[in-house]
Amino acid sequence: MPEDIITFPCRCYILGDEGKRRAAEAALELEEYKESEVVGIGTGSTVAHLISLIPEKDFEEKTFVASSMETALSLKKRGAKVLEGALLDKIDIYIDGADAVDGEGNLVKGGGAALFREKILASMSDFFAVIVDESKLVESLKYKSIPIEVNPFALSYVLRKLREMELRGEVRKAGSGKYGPVVSDSFGIIVDLDASDWKEGIEELDRRLRNIVGVVETGLFIGMADAIIVGGEEAVVRKLSRRRV
Repeated sequence: MPEDIITFPCRCYILGDEGKRRAAEAALELEEYKESEVVGIGTGSTVAHLISLIPEKDFEEKTFVASSMETALSLKKRGAKVLEGALLDKIDIYIDGADAVDGEGNLVKGGGAALFREKILASMSDFFAVIVDESKLVESLKYKSIPIEVNPFALSYVLRKLREMELRGEVRKAGSGKYGPVVSDSFGIIVDLDASDWKEGIEELDRRLRNIVGVVETGLFIGMADAIIVGGEEAVVRKLSRRRV
């Protein structure tokens, strides 16, 4: 197992936008990125920094695939060649943020409602790099809100099954400009879970959730990351042993 990333030997972390920016800068210095031809890009505020920092020459030399419409539009605005994920069966590297990272490098993702496509791209990639600031490092993922994506037809059934598991699930509501639930780019409804009372391990929680008919995917990324990059005065890069499936 990897060493505890919560206790990186560094006291120079930077929170917020500056930490995110420095993590993004470090990701662009990875050999896995420099040598890549097809690059997957995730969704969220940290990724927004990443897109703004990609050198112009990379948009001429590399092809990109985005986990969301928002990211695709941002990449296109900078002149990137963006392919639809359905046209690819493998990508060289996938770079994305995370809502939480535990001491073993497991993740909670889905704050941007793109978790299903993000997990597909992470699975397709030869190398998955996660960029975060220190605020995303946690002792346990159970104490973070865990999103799942649900087929709309199964929503009421899934909510009942969650109650039977003694989990509290809440349909995520859209913000300004739209009434009703948040709907992903894959047309799933996002449900946020409070799993703080869950008594078993996080892997068992992921397994049980995925076994509910109607759950498209969970925001738990267990053993999927190849590297965690934490932004600071000097970004700290921890490479992990990824579980290949």
